[in-house]
Amino acid sequence: MRIILGSRLGIVSVCFFIVFFWLHAVSGRAQTQADRQMRLQQMYLEANEQHEKAREAVLAYSREKGVPVVQRFPDGSTVLLYGIDGNGNPVFLATDNAGAAITTGVDKVRDGGGLGLNLTGEGVRVSIWDGGKLNDHIEFAGRIQLNEGSSDDNHATHVMGTIGAEGINPLAKGMAPKAMLTSWDFENDLAEMISQSKPDQSGTLLSNHSYDQVSGWRFNNNQWTWFGDASISPQEDWRFGFYGSLARSWDELAFNSPYYTIVKSAGNDRGDIGNGSRPPDCNAGSGYDCIGVRAVAKNIITVGAIRKLTDYQEPANVQMSSFSAWGPTDDGRIKPDLVAAGVEVFSTSGVGINQYTTLNGTSMATPNVTGSLVLIQQLYRNLNNGRYMRASALKALAIHTAKEAGSFPGPDYSYGWGVLDIGAAAKVLLDQDNQNVFVLDDTLRQGQTYSMRLQPQAGKKITATLVWTDPPGIPVAASLDPVNRMLVNDLDLRIRNEAGGIVEPWILDPGDPAQQATKGNNNRDNVEKIEFNSPDPRDYILEVRHKGNVTGPYQIFSLVLTYTSLVDPRPKLHWVGGNGNWHDPAKWSSFSGGAPANRIPSAGDRVIFDENSFRENSG
Repeated sequence: MRIILGSRLGIVSVCFFIVFFWLHAVSGRAQTQADRQMRLQQMYLEANEQHEKAREAVLAYSREKGVPVVQRFPDGSTVLLYGIDGNGNPVFLATDNAGAAITTGVDKVRDGGGLGLNLTGEGVRVSIWDGGKLNDHIEFAGRIQLNEGSSDDNHATHVMGTIGAEGINPLAKGMAPKAMLTSWDFENDLAEMISQSKPDQSGTLLSNHSYDQVSGWRFNNNQWTWFGDASISPQEDWRFGFYGSLARSWDELAFNSPYYTIVKSAGNDRGDIGNGSRPPDCNAGSGYDCIGVRAVAKNIITVGAIRKLTDYQEPANVQMSSFSAWGPTDDGRIKPDLVAAGVEVFSTSGVGINQYTTLNGTSMATPNVTGSLVLIQQLYRNLNNGRYMRASALKALAIHTAKEAGSFPGPDYSYGWGVLDIGAAAKVLLDQDNQNVFVLDDTLRQGQTYSMRLQPQAGKKITATLVWTDPPGIPVAASLDPVNRMLVNDLDLRIRNEAGGIVEPWILDPGDPAQQATKGNNNRDNVEKIEFNSPDPRDYILEVRHKGNVTGPYQIFSLVLTYTSLVDPRPKLHWVGGNGNWHDPAKWSSFSGGAPANRIPSAGDRVIFDENSFRENSG
């Protein structure tokens, strides 16, 4: 394994000097929960040690240069001096906020929403890391745990309100008004995230991060300042889209905590024009290539901001904000993953315990997504004997059911996979019958192919979405727009027929980011989605394969499939009350851990995921 720590890349910071090695278990043996827990403990110690070193360097620089460690601005943003790079330059961290709920379809899963549900987030714990401490707002009474922060922070209070405000003011009601809320400041975020995560379902399930490193142009105190490194590129900040050690550390954390979903803002740099001494941000103002340094991570959900969407009829109804950062990443991956409401979002204010305010930003769109996904975890728990979804399955479901956005079908580098639609995601879980609707987890080992026979009705759409939590990539030396792939395990999703016809997933061309998506071989993303609009009246085979080697003994993947089968559906199964016990289990057939690789189940098979067997095999 080749690790490069270029002096320009190495930042004495919370974690910018941290380059993690992905530790394998003994060759041929599966990585267990104990292995993951041991690695998390090691990561925690490393992160804390690096934070202490960074803190000493920051305080020395602050004393010498007279630069405040923390600055708060009238627009509600918080800026933290959190590191010094290898050239002695300061590195800053900054915060990137009833219509938001409608935009993501949360109204459909509330009481009276048409699905027979009343999801509130009750019993699900969600955390935020942000610019400071929440104030003691009436909307959080009895549900908030404050861990850090010396003064009330307007940005953090607004973000948390979008996630979980109770609704005392109905216009400010959060997505998950009964969720358990935990708040941290962002100074030592990595170590604290590690401390709250677990390799099983007992840790934090979701966390919100509406901040990132200051890159490119920033307007403060009535003037533009450029934060790039002219020795690497005098025209463009090389950090945009670059997969560095920060992104890697988040990917390793997600890999070792497979139930933990990290939700991150894409950034607000698309409108940063500068003072004319250098080109505007985002590829000289084209809008592309300005995803933040943490937001490029593979195993998280990166969120862009659109205007509130109250009546979706077609993709043209979705209106992009003026500021939301667009992809691709330097290695060509699709970012953002999803978009949500981030313009004129009304929520709780840090000014007073009963005050409210309106803010804009991907900071506001991100908690719109985080709080909405809390509801999906609650529903899945209710339907599955208290179990929660893996983060890969939650991401797959969110992308699978997203509302189409943009000028062309399929994904793009501005809207990602589209607008989060919690109503549609909930309906997939409610309709899951493992004959027409599947949500499953399985493993792929070296040389294996996972197969499933499909018997669709002619002309009825087949949609399949594959997501896997990929091992962390290996960053290259600091440079402008390196194209080195960060994907480690290259899985492939396809649908074929026995006459040789193949349907492939959506792909984008990072060399021409405005071009519409086509279909082909995706060798960049750990997300693949097939939309097959008009199948013939014949059998098809869905396959999950891999290219090259599978790093580690296996790769766990999540698959969501929806289609209309020719075979008459079985009678609907019903869950009794809220305990997730399905009626008439004697009619089920079961294959522990999913269908065996290379076996082609028939259309009538019902494959039941055995969590205990899967845990024993995979950790």
